[in-house]
Amino acid sequence: MPIPYSLALYAGGEILDMISQSGPVAKAVLFILLAFSILSWAIIVSKWNLMRRARTQSGRFVRAFRKAQR
Repeated sequence: MPIPYSLALYAGGEILDMISQSGPVAKAVLFILLAFSILSWAIIVSKWNLMRRARTQSGRFVRAFRKAQR
């Protein structure tokens, strides 16, 4: 099992070397991409929580609606 771990460390080291050797414009682009990626994941998680709450409230409403006489 040490082979995949050392391979992952080597690949991670290559990526960090590539970033450290890149110019300021490339670093700015990577930073912008990282920021928007984090923002998009935050929106995804927020919408997932919203949909979960809506599904719960919808179930409560359907149960109350079916129990009602008219």
